[in-house]
Amino acid sequence: MKTMRLRTFIFLTLIAGSFAGSIQQRETATCASECRPSESFSYEVGKTYVYRYNGVSTTQVSGTSPSLSGLDMSCDVQIQVIDSCELVLNLRNVDLKEVSPSNEMIQSENIEEFQTTLEANALRFAFLDGEIPEICPSDVEPMWALNIKRAILSTLQMTTMNSESVIENDVTGECETEYLVSQGSDEIQIEKTKTFVNCDKRSNINSAILINPYIVDTTEKGLLDSRQKCTIVMNHGVITGSTCEETHMFRPFADETSGAKTEGHQTLTLDEVTRGVDRQSAGVVSQRTTLNFKHDDVKSTTDEVSEVEAVLRDICQDVREEVTSQTPQLFSKLITKMRELPTSSLSTVYSRIAQLCESDKPKTFFLDALPMCGSAGCVEMMADKLASEEVTGVQADAWFSALAMTPEPTKDMFTYLMPFLRPAEPNKMAYLAVSSMMNSYCLKNTDCTQQSETQNVMRYIQSVLGYQCTPSNDAEYKKIIMALKAIGNAGTFISVLPTLDLCAQEESNPTDIRLAAIEAFRRMPCGEHEILLEMYQNPAEDSEVRIAAYLAVMRCPTPAIIATVRDTLEAEIVNQVGSFVWTHLTNMRETSDPCKQVVMELVEDLDLEKKFATDARKFSRYYETSLFSEEYNVGGHMEGDIVFSPQSYMPRSSMVNLTVDVFGASINLFEIGGRMEGFEYLVESMFGPHGYFPDNHVSEMLRATSGREPRSAIRKNKLDTVSDRFNLHYEEPKASVYAKMFGSEMWYTDYEEMMSGEEFNPVQFLIELAEEQTVEYTKNTMLMETSYTVPTLLGMPLTLSVSGSATMNLKISGKMDIRNALMNPRGFDIEGSIYPSATVEISSMMGVDCHVAKSGVKMVSNMHSATGVDGKIFLNHGDFQFELNMPKERVDIFNVESKLYLINQERDIEISGVQQDRVEIMRSAEDIFGSDFTQKTGIDVVMELQYANATRTGAAPHFPFTGPSKFSVAIVKIDPLLTKYEMQVKYQVEKERRNGVLVRKDVARFMIGTPGSDVPRTVSFDLLFDRSAKSIDIGFVHPQKTITISGNVMNDQSQKGARANMVIDQTSEYAIESYVTIANQQGAVVYTPNFEIRLPTGPVATVAGTVQHTIGQGVNVALRLENALPDTVNFNGHCRKESSGDQKNFNTEWSVSYGEMMALMNAECTSEDSQVNAAVSGQVSYSGNMYRVELTNSMQKMWTERTKHIIITSQHQNTIRPEYNGRTSIEFNMNEMNVDVSVEMKYGDDFSNENKKFKLDVSAHDQSTNNMQKYSLSASVAHPQSNFIMNLDAAHQLSSQELKTETSFTCWNGNTYSTLFNIVDESTHLKNLRAIAEVNLPQTSARMTANIAEVLTKQFQIDTTSQWFSGATMSTSTLFKDLSARNSYSYEIETALTLPSGDVKTTSGKAVLNNTSVYLKSSTDYTPTSNIMIEIAVNNKGNTNTLSYDSAITVNTPWCNSKISSVVQKTDARMFGSAEAEWGPEKKAVVSAEIQNMSEGENRRYMTVVEVRNPWMQTFKGVMNHVNTNQQLDSTVRIDLTPYSPYGVLDSRSPWFTTTLAVQDCAGGNKLRCYDATWNMFQVWISPISMTLHQESTAVTHTVRAESNWSTNKVSSIEAAYQDCSSTQRMCHDVRMTVTHPLIQPATMTIHHENTGVADSVRAEAQIEGKTMYVESRLTDCSVGEKVCYDAQVSGSHSDYRPSSVRLHHERDTVSCGTKLEGTWGNNNHAFVEGKYEDCSTDDVKCYQMKFDHECPMMQPMSVTLKHEKSATT
Repeated sequence: MKTMRLRTFIFLTLIAGSFAGSIQQRETATCASECRPSESFSYEVGKTYVYRYNGVSTTQVSGTSPSLSGLDMSCDVQIQVIDSCELVLNLRNVDLKEVSPSNEMIQSENIEEFQTTLEANALRFAFLDGEIPEICPSDVEPMWALNIKRAILSTLQMTTMNSESVIENDVTGECETEYLVSQGSDEIQIEKTKTFVNCDKRSNINSAILINPYIVDTTEKGLLDSRQKCTIVMNHGVITGSTCEETHMFRPFADETSGAKTEGHQTLTLDEVTRGVDRQSAGVVSQRTTLNFKHDDVKSTTDEVSEVEAVLRDICQDVREEVTSQTPQLFSKLITKMRELPTSSLSTVYSRIAQLCESDKPKTFFLDALPMCGSAGCVEMMADKLASEEVTGVQADAWFSALAMTPEPTKDMFTYLMPFLRPAEPNKMAYLAVSSMMNSYCLKNTDCTQQSETQNVMRYIQSVLGYQCTPSNDAEYKKIIMALKAIGNAGTFISVLPTLDLCAQEESNPTDIRLAAIEAFRRMPCGEHEILLEMYQNPAEDSEVRIAAYLAVMRCPTPAIIATVRDTLEAEIVNQVGSFVWTHLTNMRETSDPCKQVVMELVEDLDLEKKFATDARKFSRYYETSLFSEEYNVGGHMEGDIVFSPQSYMPRSSMVNLTVDVFGASINLFEIGGRMEGFEYLVESMFGPHGYFPDNHVSEMLRATSGREPRSAIRKNKLDTVSDRFNLHYEEPKASVYAKMFGSEMWYTDYEEMMSGEEFNPVQFLIELAEEQTVEYTKNTMLMETSYTVPTLLGMPLTLSVSGSATMNLKISGKMDIRNALMNPRGFDIEGSIYPSATVEISSMMGVDCHVAKSGVKMVSNMHSATGVDGKIFLNHGDFQFELNMPKERVDIFNVESKLYLINQERDIEISGVQQDRVEIMRSAEDIFGSDFTQKTGIDVVMELQYANATRTGAAPHFPFTGPSKFSVAIVKIDPLLTKYEMQVKYQVEKERRNGVLVRKDVARFMIGTPGSDVPRTVSFDLLFDRSAKSIDIGFVHPQKTITISGNVMNDQSQKGARANMVIDQTSEYAIESYVTIANQQGAVVYTPNFEIRLPTGPVATVAGTVQHTIGQGVNVALRLENALPDTVNFNGHCRKESSGDQKNFNTEWSVSYGEMMALMNAECTSEDSQVNAAVSGQVSYSGNMYRVELTNSMQKMWTERTKHIIITSQHQNTIRPEYNGRTSIEFNMNEMNVDVSVEMKYGDDFSNENKKFKLDVSAHDQSTNNMQKYSLSASVAHPQSNFIMNLDAAHQLSSQELKTETSFTCWNGNTYSTLFNIVDESTHLKNLRAIAEVNLPQTSARMTANIAEVLTKQFQIDTTSQWFSGATMSTSTLFKDLSARNSYSYEIETALTLPSGDVKTTSGKAVLNNTSVYLKSSTDYTPTSNIMIEIAVNNKGNTNTLSYDSAITVNTPWCNSKISSVVQKTDARMFGSAEAEWGPEKKAVVSAEIQNMSEGENRRYMTVVEVRNPWMQTFKGVMNHVNTNQQLDSTVRIDLTPYSPYGVLDSRSPWFTTTLAVQDCAGGNKLRCYDATWNMFQVWISPISMTLHQESTAVTHTVRAESNWSTNKVSSIEAAYQDCSSTQRMCHDVRMTVTHPLIQPATMTIHHENTGVADSVRAEAQIEGKTMYVESRLTDCSVGEKVCYDAQVSGSHSDYRPSSVRLHHERDTVSCGTKLEGTWGNNNHAFVEGKYEDCSTDDVKCYQMKFDHECPMMQPMSVTLKHEKSATT
C-alpha cells in the first residue's frame, strides 16, 4: 500500500512539474521538413531508448596469414523522441580498441580525443516511418565524427516494410537494397542485402589522374567486391536489435575468398527505455544534410619545422655515396611533412639546409619535393622562387608540369600563379599548368565559376582573346593560341563560349587559331555546340575546320546530331571530310570502348555506304582499335587520325591517343599530336628530281600521295614544279606539337621555338671537355599518388591508396680530350667514372581510418640498382688501351623486393606469408660454371630469389599477396687484390727499306689482364704481317698455353696456296702446306692440288691428283690420299650432261678404293617428251664379295582433251636381302564419266610369282541423266598369297520420285554385309510416301518399313513395322487429323502399338484451341481392361462487362480418379472464385471466395464471404461486412466452423467467432469533433467482449470516455475531460480523469492550472481507494518598482498523513537582498533558513552586512552575523 502511495505521489508531482515548465518552453525549428503518421513504428514521444552499440572492422590478407589488423568501437546510443518525427541521437561511454602486435584487442592510445569528440554534440534527425531523410548536425561537429553517427543511424533506417527491392540512402551511399520481411507472432525480422553494384554518392577518388567512370553489364564492377547484409528485429513497432555484416574483397590477386579484405561487424541491441527527454540538448537546427557519407578533405596543418629538418638530415646520411633502397621512402616522408607547413616555415627550412648537411643533395630533394607537395604553402613558395628567377629553365618547366598534376588545388593557388600569365611573352607551361589545376578544382567545387580567384584567371585569359581572336602581331598570335589551349584545359566556364564561337567562325583568322578555338570546347558542357554543327555542315568551309567541328560535336552525340551527320554525309562533296567522317562512324560502330557505347548504339543502325576514297596516303581518316573484357572489367583502346587538306599533298595534322579501362575507370594515358603546313617547298628542295637527295622511292611516294605522275615523268612543255602544278603559293613553314596526359594538355611547342637556341661553339666545347670535371645529378619524383575511398558500415572510410616515388643519382667525373680524334695521327684520352644509382618504391595500402587510429594492410615494393663504371680509354698512334677499375667489393645490379605489413597501433608489422613450399634460392656463377669462372675473372655473380609458393595451398591468394618476395642480382669481388681490368689493342704499320725497296709490316696486338693480382689472368694475341713477303707470324699467350704460328701465302696465275707452321708450348710442332697448280690444256683446265700435313709424330700425310674441267662436256676427278691411313685412298669419277633434240641425258660415275674395299656408284636420268626414266645403281666389293643395289623409276603420261592416262613404275633390287626386292606400278585413267585407279605392288626375288603381290582396284562411275542422279563405286583389295580378298560396292540414285542407296561389303572370309535405304514418293493428289531401311548381316538382318498416306485432306495414316536382329517384330499404326478451322485449331491423333508379345497398346489425344476455350485430352491403354486418361478444359464465358472463366482437370488411372475444377467470375459489383477437388472414394474439398460491392454514391459497402471444406477438418466459413459513409463506419466479421461429412451436417456451433466495429460521427453544433465507436467480439470458448468509446471536442473542452464489458457483465471504464477556463485576465486549464474497474474502487484525479501574469498555480488532487491526496504549487511575482520579489510555495496532503508545505521567499533592491526558505510538516513541525545581505556604505565608509538564521526542531536555533567596514584609515 505504501508503495502505491509513493508511486501516486511521484506521478502527480511529475504532472504538475510538466505543466509548470510549459510556461518557459519556447518552440524551436524542427529538423524534419515534413512529418507524417507512422504506420510501422511505435516510438513514444517523451521516452529515451538506450541501445548498446558495437562495431568491429578487421583487415587481413586471408589465406596468407591469420594475423589481422582492426578497430573495435563500442558505446551507448541514446535515442530521445522529442516529437513524432523528431529524434535526437547522443553517444555515451564511447570506447575504442585496436589490435595489438600480439593480435589482442587493447584500448587505443588516443581514446580521449575519440571519446570526447563523439560525446560532445547531439545529433538531431528526422524519422519518417522508418526512413531518415534528414539529419541536422551541430556546426562544430567534425566530419569524421558525424560519419560515425551516420553509420549508427543507418542501422535504424528501414525504407520499406515489404519484401522488395528499393533504392536506399544511407552512410554507404545511394544503393539498390533487397528487403526480405518475415512476420512472426510477436516480432518482425527484416533482412537487407546490398552488393554495392552501380551505387551513387559512395566513392571518392583523390588523384591527379582525370578518371572518367563507365558502366558495363558485368559482375566485375571495380577494385572492390563489396557485400553487406543486415538483420533487423522489431517488436511492437520498436527496433530491438540489428546485426550487420560487411565484406570488402580487393579483386586483383584475389582467389575466391582469399586475398586482401576488410570485414565489418556491427550490432545494435536495445538495452532499456526510460521516460523523459532533454529537449535542451536537441539544440536549434542550423543545417540539414543526409545520411550519405561525406568524404573529409580537411588536411591537418602543423608548424613542426624540426620534423622536416630531421627528414633532411636522414636524407643527407642516406645518399652520401649513392641512392639506397630507403631513399624513396625518405622522399615520400619529406613530401608528407612539407604539406603540413605554411610558407613561412618552408622558407625557414630552406634557409637552414646548408647548416643541416655539407652536401647540396638535401637542397635538391627539397626543391624536387615542392611541386609534389601540392599544398598552398608549397605553391606560394614555388611562385616566389619562380618570380625571383631562382628556378628557371628546365627545372621551372618541370615545376609547372608537376603543378598541373596537383590533385586538390585550392583557390589561393590561383592568386599565387596569376602573375605568370601576364608577361608579354607567354609562359606556355604556366598557361597549361594553371588551366589544368582549374579543371581539377572545378571538378570538386561546383561553384568555382562564382569564386573571384578563378574568375580573375579566366577573365584575364578571355581578355587575351579579344573580340574574335584576331592577332595583330606574332606575340599576340602566340598568346591567343595559349589562351585557347588554357580554356580547353579548364573547361566549365561557359561565359567564354560566345567568344569561342566568334573565334572559330572568323574565316580571316589563321587556321590553327580556329582549330584551337574548336578544341577549346572539349570540356564544356554538352548542348553548347550548335555553331560547330553548322560549321561542319557548311561545304564551303575549310576541310580541317569541318573535321575538327565534327569531332567536337561527336563528343556529345544525340539522335538528332547523328541524323544531321548522316544527312550531311550522304550529300558530302568534299572527299577529305567524307573520308574522315565515314571512317570515324565505321570505327564507332565496331568499338568495344565502354565510354563510347552510347555512340555505338546511335550509329549501329546507320546505312554507311562507302562512296569515299580512303587511301591513307592522301585522304583524311580516323583509326581506332579497342579491346575490352567484360568478364574482368579491363580493356583499352588506341585511336588516331590523320587529316589532309585539299591545298596540299602533305598531311596537315595527326594524332594518337591511348586510353586504358580498369574496373569502371577510363584513364586517358596520353595523347600526342601535331600540325604542320608550308613544308612542301622544303620537301621538294630536298627530295625532288632536282633536289639535294633525289630518290626514286621518295618520288614514288609523292606520286602516290598526290595522285599524279612524278615530276621526272612530265614532258618539258609541262610545269616544272609541284607548286606550279597545284597553282599553290607556299607560305613560311609552320608546325606545332602538343602532348596531353590524363586528358590535360601538358606540353606545347611550335616550329619557331624548336628552331631557336644559342649558337654552338665546337672549339670551346672540345676545350671544356678536355678539362677535369665532376658533375652530379640527383632527381626525385613522386610517380603516383592516388587513393580510392568508400564508406564502411561503421562510418569509417576504407581507403585503397597507392603511392610511388623514385630517386635517381648520377655522378660523373673525368675528362674527355678528343681534340685529335679527327687529326692524323688520330688519338684521344678519356678518363673518368660514371656511378648511376636509382630506387623506385611503390607503396599500396588498404585500410580503415577512424581519425585517431588506423588499421589495414600495406604492401611495399622496392626496386634498387647501384652500379658504376670507373676507367680509362686511351688512343695514340693506333695504340688503344682500356682500363676498367674495380674499387667496390659489391655492385648491386638489380634488387627488387616486396613485403606485406599489417598496420597495428600506428606500427607496421611484417607478414611472414605462406611458409609451406616457400622458395628461397641463392645461386652464383661459381655454382653454375664452376670455380674456373671466379678463378679466371676474380668476381662472382650472385642471384637471390625468394617467394612464397602457394600453388599447393588451396585457400591462398595470387602472387604477390602470398608473402614477401625478393629477386636480386649483384657482382661480388672474390679476388681481394683485383683492382682493375686492363685491355690493350694495338695496330700499327711499320715501314723499313729492304734492298732499296720500301717494305710495310702490319703489327697488331690484343691483350687483356688484371695487373697487380697474384692470379695469372693475362691473355695476349700478337700478329706480324709482312706485306712484301706475304708472311705472317702469330703469337698467343694464355695462362695455361702458349702458341706460335708463322706462315706465308702464294698467289699467282699458275699457283695458289699457303704454308703454315704452329708450335705449342715450344715443344710440339705442326705444319700444313696447301697449294694448287693451274694449267690450260686443249680446251680444258687442269687443276693439280697438293696438300701436306706434318704432325709431331708420324709420316707426312699428302693429298695429290688432278681435276680436269672440259667446258660443255663435264668434269673428271682423280685424287689419292697417302700416309693418313694405313692404305692409300683413291677417289675417281666423272660427271657428264648430254642433249640431243628433245632428249636429255645426265650420267655420273664415282669410285672409292681403300685396300681390299672398293665402292662404285652410277646414276643416269633420261627424259623425252612425256616419258621420264631414272636409274641409280651401286656396288661394294670387299674381300672377293660383291654387293649390289639398283633403283629404277619411270613415268609415262598420255593426255587428251577428255581423257587422262598415267602409268608410274618403280623397282628396287639388292643382292644383300633379295626377299626385300619390290616393284610397284600405278595406273590412273579418268574421263568425264569414269575414274579408274589400279595399284599393284610385287615383292620378293621373283617378280613373276603372282602370289607375292598386293593389288588395289578402285572404280567410280557417273551414270546420271537429266532426270536422275546415279552414281556407283566399286573397290577391291587382294593378296593372293594369304587368300585375302575384300570387295566394296555402293550405288546411289536420286530422282523426283525416289531416293535409293545400297552398299555391299564382302570380307576375306566370304561373309557379306549390305545396307539398303529407299524412299519412294507414290503421291497423286494426296500425299503417299513409302520408306524401307535394311541392314543385312551374315546370320541375321534388321528391317524397318514406314508408310505415310494422306487418306483424306489433312488426315494422315502413318504405319511402321520394325524387325530387329533378334527376330522380334513391333509395329505402329497412327492416324493424325488436322480439323482446324479459320478461328479454331483442332487436332486428333490415335496410335496403336503392337508389341513383340502381340499385345496392343492404344494412345489417343485431342487438342482444341479457339478464342473462348482450350481443350486437351490424352488416353493410354494400361491393361486390356483399364487405361490412363488426362483431360484439361478451360472456357472463357465472359463478355465485355463480365470476366468469367471455368476450368477442369480430370485424371483417371487404374488406382484413382480425380478431378479439379475452378470458376472465376468478375463484374463491377461482384468477384467470385471457387475451386473444387474430388478424389478417392467420395473425398471432396471446396474453397470458395466472394466479394460483393454494394456501394452507392459516396457510401461504400462491401461484403466478403470465404468458405473452406475438406474431409479432415471442420468447415470454415467467414463473412465480413463493411459499411463506410460520411458519418458512419460499420465492420462485421463472422467465422463459422462446423464438422463436415459427405452425408450432411452432424453438429452446429454457429457462429464460432464474430467481431463487429461501428463508428458514428456525431459532430455538429458546438461539437467540433465527436465520435462514437462500438466494438464487440464473440468466440465460442470465451465470454462476449464489448467496448465503447466516445470522444467529443468543443472550442474549450475535450472529453474522452472508454468503457469495456467482459466476463459476465464485468465493466471497466476510463473517462478524461479537459476544459480551457481562460479569460482575458488569466490563463486557466482544468483536467479531470476517472477510472472504474470491478477489481478496484473508482479513482479520480483533477488538475487545475491558473496563470494571472503575476501568479502561477497548479493543484493536482486524486482519490484512490477511498484515500484523498493533493499537491499544490504557487508562484507569485510580488515585485514593486525597483524591488524584485518572488514568493513560491508547494504544499501537499494525504489522508494518512498530516499536511506539509515548503515556502521560498526572495526579494532584493538596490542596497539589500534576502531569501527565506521554510517548511512545515507532521505535528506542527517547522523549520526555516533565512539569509540577508545589506549594503550599509556611506560616502566615507564602505560597509557590508550579512546575516544567516537557521531553525530546526532537531537542533538549537542558530544565527550568524557578519559586518565589514572600511574607511580611509581603518
